[in-house]
Amino acid sequence: MIIQNVLNNNAVVARHQQREVIVVERGIGFRAKKDAKMALRDSMKVYVPEDQAKLKIATATIASLPSAYLDLAAGIIQEAEK
Repeated sequence: MIIQNVLNNNAVVARHQQREVIVVERGIGFRAKKDAKMALRDSMKVYVPEDQAKLKIATATIASLPSAYLDLAAGIIQEAEK
């Protein structure tokens, strides 16, 4: 996976298997750089938008959220998966 854009400390837009995806994981965007490679991990949540318009909407929405909200959502998801 190659980082295309850092949305915030917990979310990035990346290219994976020739598609742009949104990757969410605690701290994934911290000190991340455009064009950096990263390995896919089980702890990552990967969202594949159906089309470019939906990618732009999702990207803008995630970028506008405070990092604390994404941390909270990630924690809730992790607890629910247990």
